[in-house]
Amino acid sequence: MNNFEQQVLGIYDWVVEGPTPLNDGSGFWNFGYWCRSTPNRRVACETLLERMLALIPDRAGNILDVACGTGETTRYLMKYYAPGDIVGIDVNAKQMSICREQTPQCSFQEMSATEMTFADASFDNMLCVESAFHFKTREMFLNEAFRILKPGGRLVLSDLLLPQNTIAQPPENYLSSATDYKSLCHAAGFEDVILFESTEQCSAAFADYGTAFLQDHLRQGRISLADYGWQVGWLAHVRWLPYFLVSCFKA
Repeated sequence: MNNFEQQVLGIYDWVVEGPTPLNDGSGFWNFGYWCRSTPNRRVACETLLERMLALIPDRAGNILDVACGTGETTRYLMKYYAPGDIVGIDVNAKQMSICREQTPQCSFQEMSATEMTFADASFDNMLCVESAFHFKTREMFLNEAFRILKPGGRLVLSDLLLPQNTIAQPPENYLSSATDYKSLCHAAGFEDVILFESTEQCSAAFADYGTAFLQDHLRQGRISLADYGWQVGWLAHVRWLPYFLVSCFKA
């Protein structure tokens, strides 16, 4: 594990154990995909997964859930895949223990997304939810993903284009546009690379949800004014982050 991965682990440990979990008890740690009628955070996160999985035309074979966290996404995959065909990886040993305890039907391995130990052509499809911007680097991850995918397989991601000098992203991961993102995927060997911008439905909508959630907690006295202030400030920044759903095909 490199130093940046250790830094990110610290951030996520704090988020999971922090005083005001914005996941609202859903078990998911992504922004979700919000429609006008979305009733709550869990439904938003499940909608995001449905949007991503719709980019995999053939859901046969096995699938790898990259940076699976505490495993809520991995558990959701059992809606479409046999448990024995689902593998989750993450560098966080604590979260891997949670996954194995809560979802023993699936396989989990502590592993870096940029140095995967799987053999070439091991998986039919791969999913990576809101994590690739953390990897040191995204380029190394894409190369590894291409290597371990079988011909005809797809890598589907939800990803953010973060500003330069962001604490949650290695400097090497900065991309200025969707065009740059496509070029990076093509350089790894992928074809038929498609990006769907979903900023309004994901980043902006999550910021609206989170702000209302925190306001409610403040009114109920469940959060301090100081904690409320900095988290609302963070959400104001999140609102403008470009968010994409990405599909990459290995011929």
